[in-house]
Amino acid sequence: MSFDMKLMFVFHVGMMVMFMLGSGLTIETELLVAGGLALVMTTIIVLRRRATRWRWSGASPGQWLMATGTLAAMVLFGLVASFNFSPAEPRALPWFLALVGIGFFNLLSSLGLTHTTETAFRASLAPPASILTTAETSSLIEPRRGGWRSMVRTLYTVLFLGVWLIGLAFFAAYGLAMRDGAAAPTAEAVIPLIDHGRTVYLPLWQGELVYRLRAAMFIGVPSVMALGFLLHLGLGVKIFDNLPTWRRDEL
Repeated sequence: MSFDMKLMFVFHVGMMVMFMLGSGLTIETELLVAGGLALVMTTIIVLRRRATRWRWSGASPGQWLMATGTLAAMVLFGLVASFNFSPAEPRALPWFLALVGIGFFNLLSSLGLTHTTETAFRASLAPPASILTTAETSSLIEPRRGGWRSMVRTLYTVLFLGVWLIGLAFFAAYGLAMRDGAAAPTAEAVIPLIDHGRTVYLPLWQGELVYRLRAAMFIGVPSVMALGFLLHLGLGVKIFDNLPTWRRDEL
């Protein structure tokens, strides 16, 4: 795990601590703590890059596309989450700040400005190619094999995205149902939905949609995670960048 990612986890833990404190803190205090942590960590990262003479090599069109997709996913996820709880509440704001931290890190990682592994960071410190020998240059490049493992990794990414979208659809449907559901059963609103002791009643189609999406998410999320570990640890397909596989001939 890279130094950058360790700092991101420190920020995330700080946000989760504030989240667990509930309404014991004010909005202003939470923003001050989050901003202070972000400033300190950014300063540490900048000083470390200056000490190692790190230089950004730029980003390819594919990386910019990935960064755009990451930003869109973060905004969409935050919008759906706001259907269930508002970021303007002290008990919920730290959760949204944690989301911003993770999303911002992934955005910078897509552009090569941060790194998830220390190996990738060290590779970015390589001197210009003009002063390297062929052997030195090739030693700085982590080999990546194509073939069936590359295809499997691509298919798994598509599957993971599909499960993520199902989960997103569930939280959107659930949040809207709890917000707009009837307080008492009616001729149309006959399906009960309970959340922390509060019950609302939904039309048949909406209730079936919520329950089907929830079932699909509860089955899909653990299944796709188990499949990922099986592919990574058993077949050597590099699904998780920070986790070594059990095979030498990994992707």
